Amino acid sequence: MPSLPVREDMPEKRNEARAKLSALSSQRFAQLVEDVFGELVRRYPELDGQTGGVYALGLCPFET
Repeated sequence: MPSLPVREDMPEKRNEARAKLSALSSQRFAQLVEDVFGELVRRYPELDGQTGGVYALGLCPFET
């Protein structure tokens, strides 16, 4: 399981969140990115027309 070193310049909760994210599989992380992006588009519809999606932005290099 991959892990990130604790960064002393970050709060404990942030380090915990980083550790949880680093433990996700590539497929699960890609799914999470899509879910977050979908929520952003729902809240800010103007993003949808400009970007064409997560993959068009090159933000999600993982195959699902």
